Amino acid sequence: MTLNDFILSLQVPPYQSLTALFLLLTAAYGIGSPLLCRCRWHGSASLREFTGFVLGLDLLALLFRLGERLVCTMPATVPAVVLAIPSGYGVWLLLKQLPVICRRHWLLLLLAVAGAVWTLGSAFCMPYAWDEQVYQTALPFRYLASGSAAMVLDNPYSAFPAMQHFLMMPAIRLGGVVMPRMLIWAVYPILFVWFFLALRRFGRLTAVAITLALLLSPVVAAMNRENYAEPFIVLNLFAGACAVRGLVSVRSAALLTGIFAGMAAAVKLTAGGVSLALLLLLAGRLLRNGRGVRPALPLLAGFCGATLAAAFPFYLRSFLVTGNPFYPFGSGILHPGSTAAAVETYHTLLGRHLYGLEGWWSPAVAWIFAGFDEKLFDGVVLGLQLPLMIAASGIALFLLHRRGKARSRVFLVPLLAALAIYLFWGYSSQQTRFLLPFCFVAGWAMAALAGAFPRKIRFGLYLLLLAAAYESILFPALRHYELAWKMQKENRTRPVDFVARTSRDGAYFAMLDYLSRETPANSRVLLLFERRGLFVPREYRIGTPYFQEQFFTPVPERPDAVLDALWREKIDYILVGATEQNPEHLEVYDRENLKLSLLLRSLLRAGSLRLIPVPDGGDYTLLAVEKPSDGKITEK
Repeated sequence: MTLNDFILSLQVPPYQSLTALFLLLTAAYGIGSPLLCRCRWHGSASLREFTGFVLGLDLLALLFRLGERLVCTMPATVPAVVLAIPSGYGVWLLLKQLPVICRRHWLLLLLAVAGAVWTLGSAFCMPYAWDEQVYQTALPFRYLASGSAAMVLDNPYSAFPAMQHFLMMPAIRLGGVVMPRMLIWAVYPILFVWFFLALRRFGRLTAVAITLALLLSPVVAAMNRENYAEPFIVLNLFAGACAVRGLVSVRSAALLTGIFAGMAAAVKLTAGGVSLALLLLLAGRLLRNGRGVRPALPLLAGFCGATLAAAFPFYLRSFLVTGNPFYPFGSGILHPGSTAAAVETYHTLLGRHLYGLEGWWSPAVAWIFAGFDEKLFDGVVLGLQLPLMIAASGIALFLLHRRGKARSRVFLVPLLAALAIYLFWGYSSQQTRFLLPFCFVAGWAMAALAGAFPRKIRFGLYLLLLAAAYESILFPALRHYELAWKMQKENRTRPVDFVARTSRDGAYFAMLDYLSRETPANSRVLLLFERRGLFVPREYRIGTPYFQEQFFTPVPERPDAVLDALWREKIDYILVGATEQNPEHLEVYDRENLKLSLLLRSLLRAGSLRLIPVPDGGDYTLLAVEKPSDGKITEK
């Protein structure tokens, strides 16, 4: 089998992928909407329906997390039947409301559908981005192949709670390899329609200007074309904020907001600020309603209990394997001096050294530089509109305070919530995509505070905001959607050519093609200084030192220790990578990597490893591991 045949086997017809996506989304709506309708709600019915949809999505993720083995091992018809029943009810609910939706929001619906069709070609593309091939798409495939979603020590990203993976796993079984991208593609129109409807109470012009400014942000254009987790955090942030405001019963508000806070944290640790922000919003509502601190404590305890209950099943995975629910982070405290602590150091450096500003003072100015400094912030910026929205909100708050403390005091709790999200980002990992939830919060803040300005100044601000948005447009990212449609034939018929071109690393895929054609189907491959495992046609492990702890962390002192690890883990081949496409290279570990390379050279000279020449392999090296005989190595 060639690599092209292998990748083609991961695909299904596009209509089947769209059907699987429709089944998943309507099932979420069919579960969540009726549950939320049992609670009294005041305010926009549209926001209630969106909140119900997210509740259903979260409950499906919990269901598939608890039934992960069935998802992995049972026939694909089982998750299809599980989804079909609530999906049918969701479709019936939507058909009932369709006339009202079309009458009230026909233009908004038309624009959302047009944008979705324009970007759909990208969603149909093979996953080509680094994160997708390392973990965002690769890990759900690995779980399905192994029959379990248990954490694996050779890929620390598998320790992430990653609630979205449990939505993607049954979707992949029904709709193929593109389903993670399809799910992300579907979330963005929902987010922006929801955001626009939430802002409309501040005025139609305000809602249009701010929604458009965020929609044109470079970080949105870049993230929408790949599989990233942050949109699921934003969904739960929106749902939690709507629950705090819309639910009449404070008990229901505390319980459901806690679930949304827990599910946001169940996406990844970087959502901790979002969970804290929802707690502050709930506390603000309880205190604003005239409740004292003591009567509010049981409700806040209920919120915390619901948060822990929602997040617990997802953090349990890493705890069962490592004893640390936040692995690798916190390993230095729980297991000082261990290999896990060394892995934590590596990933801490990865988050702080490569991305953003360093120092305790950095959050004070990071929001400015994140708007335009690509080199400082992982190649993608937020656009000048973010600093402008923050500055305008600050001036408006100052003007309200001067007119009367009572006016500005209303915004105290939302301000604290926004600061919780931002400061958590500023003191954890300053990657611009992690700040996506805060971008929406900043947009809401400007919309809510814009009334402090006179009408002409407000109109001028909107023009300035849209000019900044236009100046920040990432035109190559927008052109990507046009090219994605043009490349669909190659994507569907010659996927190896497609991913080699879009990944800009043809030598790597030449190596994978050789593995597919020339190695036994039951062989196991170790990826060394390389992490992209999605399209590896054999069972694989990742062996890069300090990135993970299962192999060579720390690097052994003698070659026989390296060989023992290879034999123990039944490694048949080693693919040694030297790609320039690695966005996560840390120079501080070059010495350790060189040390391991010299140990491999010793094994090669001793005959324990055998070099396999691969045409067009570039700077990559493929080594075969010789089977053990007497277990001795002669070092030359």
